[in-house]
Amino acid sequence: MNFQFKNNFPKVVLINSLLLLIILITLELFAKLFNNWAAREFNVEHWKFNIDPAVGHSHDLRDFEILEDSNSLEIKGSKFHSKINSPNKEKKTFKISVFGGSTTDPLGIQFSGKNGTWPYHLSNIINNSSSDLNVEISNFGIGGASSSQELIRLIASTQYSIPRIFISYNGINEKYFTYDHYIERTNTYAPNMILEGINGSFLDTANGRFFKCKFICIESTELYKLFASTSNLLRSDLRISWQLEGVKPQKNGFRNSKYLIVRNKKFINSLKEDKKLTKELEEKLIAASELWFMNVNFMHAIASSLNSNYYVVLQPTYGLGMSRNKMVEQAKVKDQQNTYSNIVLSYMMDNGPEVYNYIYKHLRKKCEIIDFCIDATVIKELTMSHDFYESDMSHPNAEGNNLIADFIYRKIVNEINIRNL
Repeated sequence: MNFQFKNNFPKVVLINSLLLLIILITLELFAKLFNNWAAREFNVEHWKFNIDPAVGHSHDLRDFEILEDSNSLEIKGSKFHSKINSPNKEKKTFKISVFGGSTTDPLGIQFSGKNGTWPYHLSNIINNSSSDLNVEISNFGIGGASSSQELIRLIASTQYSIPRIFISYNGINEKYFTYDHYIERTNTYAPNMILEGINGSFLDTANGRFFKCKFICIESTELYKLFASTSNLLRSDLRISWQLEGVKPQKNGFRNSKYLIVRNKKFINSLKEDKKLTKELEEKLIAASELWFMNVNFMHAIASSLNSNYYVVLQPTYGLGMSRNKMVEQAKVKDQQNTYSNIVLSYMMDNGPEVYNYIYKHLRKKCEIIDFCIDATVIKELTMSHDFYESDMSHPNAEGNNLIADFIYRKIVNEINIRNL
């Protein structure tokens, strides 16, 4: 009996190995199908970045096909930017270069790019207001950019265009400088997304995805992706981590539901309580505002050396100067009992309102002392109403973007100023 088992042992191992391989291949195929479905469902397929030796991170050049498919005046410029041209080529060309994060990014379709970024709306306003100019806007915005990345991208942008006006649109992403990886000063001009990626299991580059594994690359499998990232999307949509009773989406899935049905008074009361910031975090936010001040002055100096004008627009965000009580009241849906705005309550779950109010208090003070800073937080519709936001309380919808574009046009590039320039 023992002799027979020894003779059959290699065969048993081989059969079981084949069965295991078939099971793994089947699971891998299933995981791939599920991951592809999740990517489409949660609209994340196009939001990709590559490591770029010049500016830290950039879009994949192929992703600009989104613009070509939309039949808009915005077209691919380079992997760093898009171009928005007037349809009338016979006019005199006036160039503007813009910089910013995901609220400016021409490929931020699931964020503020949906139905036109503020630079796109700005182009429409100028072209409709100016009879003798062909305004060309080069959009160098990129998701996740802070003033540090805008500085680097401004320098790189001069290889494509030296405009009459440079415009930075920033403020929100300055909070990134409070993250631990910026304790090391040499990281000051490195993108947050790249610093986070370095600590992850893979890096995306123009030549594909590279995994940081030495032997068996488990991280490259669809099964790993299923449990590491896709499952996080599902947990977010189902709000498993909330573990709250009496809170449910009006429609299936928290992610896509505009409203929440809330019958949990304890939860609502907890959102009304101010979140106290630590002394350490406050000091980091002050330091972040100092770094912003230094970066925008650098950009102004560079633009001046090129005989161009530079302006920084301090971007608005919801909740500035508002109490949590007022935000909860605004979140209530009129004539619908126990119904609240999903994006407002989600925004209030952590200390986001306190962080933004604290850093903006310091950014506004610094904005007041430089004549090239335009404070767009005075647009009350965007700081006091959630009706002008898209998927969260940082990214304006089409109406919000149009308000921003109109404000920038009136404050910076109205027809009189363009002609004087």
